[in-house]
Amino acid sequence: MTKRLEAKYKKYRRAGSHLSVLPETKWLKHIKKSTPGEHGVPFTVQNAKNYQDLDFGKQLSEKQKLRLAYGNMTDKQFKHVYTVAAKSGQIEQTLIPTLERRLQTIIFRAGFAKTFYSARQLINHGHILVDGQIVRLSNYLVKVGEIIQLAEKRRFEEALINHADPHDVPHLEINLKLMAATLTTYPEYEDRKLRLIREYYK
Repeated sequence: MTKRLEAKYKKYRRAGSHLSVLPETKWLKHIKKSTPGEHGVPFTVQNAKNYQDLDFGKQLSEKQKLRLAYGNMTDKQFKHVYTVAAKSGQIEQTLIPTLERRLQTIIFRAGFAKTFYSARQLINHGHILVDGQIVRLSNYLVKVGEIIQLAEKRRFEEALINHADPHDVPHLEINLKLMAATLTTYPEYEDRKLRLIREYYK
C-alpha cells in the first residue's frame, strides 16, 4: 500500500482541470483558478507558459493529467498499466480501456465509492472480493466474467447502500442489492491525444 502525502489539490491546480476525481462542489470550493505557488498562472494562460510549449512538456502534461484523473496513480502503477496496454495493440485504443479495468476504477464506476480515493481505501482494507477472494491491489486488472463484490461485513451497511450511485457504463453489470458488479465486456475507447503518452515512454 502506497501512502500519498502530497497535497492533491495542488496537483489538480497544476493540471488545470477538474479531472472528475473529486465532486464538482469540492473542486469549486477549494481550488483556486491558478497554478500553485506564489506566482501562480491563471488556467487560461497556463498552456502558454514555460516547458508546456515544448514537446516533452506536452507529453508529460498529458501523462500527468491521465494519472491524476484515475485517482492519483503512482508512476509505477501507471507504467504497469501502460505496459499491459502496449502489448494489446495501439495505445490510442487500449490505454483507457485498460485503465477502466483497474479494480479501483470499477469500484468507483459501480457506485460503491463516491471517489477514487474511497474506492482505494475499500480495497486496501480488505472489503472487496473478486470471485469470492479478497484482493488488496487497486491496480488489479479485472477480467471479463469476474464478479466484484463488497465483503459480507460491509455489503448490507445502509450508509453504503443508500449512497450507491453507479455510473452508466455499458461494460459493467451492476447489482446494487448484492453490491456486486460484473465486467461483461472489455470497454472500448479511442483518443488520438494518447499518442503523446506513447511518445513520452519511447
